[in-house]
Amino acid sequence: MLSAAPPVIVAPASEEPMIEVVGSRPDQALKIDRRTYRVRETPRSVQADSLQLLRGLPAVTISPDDRVMLLGNPNVTLMTDGVPVRGDAVQFLRGLRGGDIERIEIITNPSAEYPAAGTGGIINFVLRKPTQDGTSGSASLEASSLGGLNGNASIKVRKGRWTLELQPQGRIGLQDRSRYEKLRTILDGPDGLVADRETGRGRSGGGFGMLDGKLSYDLDPRTTVSVELSEGLVRDSSRGSADFLGLTPNFRSFSQRQRNRTDVRFTTGSLALDHKGRKDGETLKGHVNLFGNPYANESTDIRTDDGGGLSVRTGNRNRFLESQVDWQHPLSGKRILSLGASDFREHSRRSYDFVGFAPGGAVQGAASDRFSGLQNTAAVYLTFQQPLGSLTVMPGFRLERFDRRVTSPGAPTVEVHRTSLFPSFHLDRALGKWWNLSLSYSRRIDRPSFDWVRPYVIINDLFNAQQGNPGLRDQINDNVEANFHYHRKSIDAGVIVYDRLTRRLWSVGYQTAPDGIVINQPVNSGHKTDRGAEFDVNLPLVKRVKANASVNLFDSRTPVVTPLGTIPVRIFRYTATSTLDWTGPDRRGRPGDSAQLQVDYQSPWRQYQLRYGSYLSLTTSYTHSLSKTLAVTAQLKNLGSLHNRHRLLAPDVQEDYDRRLPGPELRIKLAKTLGPAK
Repeated sequence: MLSAAPPVIVAPASEEPMIEVVGSRPDQALKIDRRTYRVRETPRSVQADSLQLLRGLPAVTISPDDRVMLLGNPNVTLMTDGVPVRGDAVQFLRGLRGGDIERIEIITNPSAEYPAAGTGGIINFVLRKPTQDGTSGSASLEASSLGGLNGNASIKVRKGRWTLELQPQGRIGLQDRSRYEKLRTILDGPDGLVADRETGRGRSGGGFGMLDGKLSYDLDPRTTVSVELSEGLVRDSSRGSADFLGLTPNFRSFSQRQRNRTDVRFTTGSLALDHKGRKDGETLKGHVNLFGNPYANESTDIRTDDGGGLSVRTGNRNRFLESQVDWQHPLSGKRILSLGASDFREHSRRSYDFVGFAPGGAVQGAASDRFSGLQNTAAVYLTFQQPLGSLTVMPGFRLERFDRRVTSPGAPTVEVHRTSLFPSFHLDRALGKWWNLSLSYSRRIDRPSFDWVRPYVIINDLFNAQQGNPGLRDQINDNVEANFHYHRKSIDAGVIVYDRLTRRLWSVGYQTAPDGIVINQPVNSGHKTDRGAEFDVNLPLVKRVKANASVNLFDSRTPVVTPLGTIPVRIFRYTATSTLDWTGPDRRGRPGDSAQLQVDYQSPWRQYQLRYGSYLSLTTSYTHSLSKTLAVTAQLKNLGSLHNRHRLLAPDVQEDYDRRLPGPELRIKLAKTLGPAK
């Protein structure tokens, strides 16, 4: 939220920091709804990936499985140059290198400039554009002790007004391995009380490949047009086995084997215009994006030891067309006017085929369902930032029109037509030499996906199914946030206090069907209030060692199912992350070695019908620079808690689930910088 402040990443005086806060730039009009960090072009930052750069930034937490959270919320929208990233977020972050990033924008409470959908905040990566002729880029290869390989590369070639960028990505091999135990009790099934214990094991892996190409042309020194195309393929599979032990006489013990497979092919294309006006900070940007997947198929096959089982096939075809134009115009007196419009159209077709087998292999039942969905979101927005004495304020509004139509044979057509206004307000004030205060308000929305409003049931396995909810309503959020930031000498600290009201909260309800299958369905469970705070501090401990720590406190009143019905219950929980970084001295022009230890803790918590256990995770890594352009990193993950537990307490079914992680995982990564060394 701060527009100007000293560096947040503190480093010894003899060492350049990888990231620094952007104070003022002649070619950029800074807005007060974000914190902006410039990635310095040092050998160390060029070799790092974006996950390494994000660690230690205020309000940002990286979970043990490399998910990004803002203020403890995992529903973060990742963007590049203001365009949402689609696909595997973790794969994207591993492939985006520091040498490709000019700056990182952290937006915990987005203004009306951004789409109203999404409640977890935004991280926007502004990419660096080559300015000199020649070849540059980076490449990395990572191997895991589980048996998986990940590779990424980014190559940029500039000649005259033309720039060609190629980015291949890929992974192959085993990605996950685990064991689990599940205790399930049906309280009021067709045969009365039924209880069983399920013990299983499984592994998953496969392959992913994508090639992205972008060609840019400078019409003049201030105007660039570009066209981008990418093609990708995913082929993942998992295998597992499980033993079911009956704990009541009416449950017959048996064993099963299960196989899942996913096949996806996708194509994307975009055409973009980027124009810088004659006035510093004035920009006109526009783009049209296309996305399509000729197929996205999933299959599940289960066979029991008596020849029974099931087969499930689902198909998914999507097409997106997204267009957007943004104009930012600085006025006199540090005022900034921003206008924009966008249109997003999506067409989806889904298919579902089910076959059940009785003991001995005879077909026992079959089902086939289809649906088609169309939706369109059109929006216009305006924000106006201006100084008022010692304050800087930025009011804004966004008007969105949302239309959806879902049709399925044998089911009523579901249509939604809504026009909504989403206001925002941001205020920024310096409280002296070392303190700064930002206040903000925004209204956000979460709209259910097509899968959540699907008009039929999908069988997942022998005991579980998912039911869509065509009547599921949007989830609305009103967010108020206060951000205090302190910096003096080598100490940087901040406190973010927030109050969020969620209306028509999404939850998942569980019930038992007459045949004993447990069906889960998304529901609007009521209102939820969240009041919390995030505390972060970054400071050097001793020479070449710095520490970063953040604590998130959550005090919520959320709907919870109890024997007395659904009532609001007060729930307090917290998360904590601490990171220690050591950086060695440079050696003969090579960056010094570095080491990192990260500790994550999450307290127990609950929502609606589920209770979640706590976990403690430790991750450590060591990087050695073989040369100025080549580095090797060893990372050890999954230290600490090896159990992921939850408990389901529904009116007619209870379940205790314990998933055991495979134990410590070692990853070795080799990163190479291409082109002239920095």
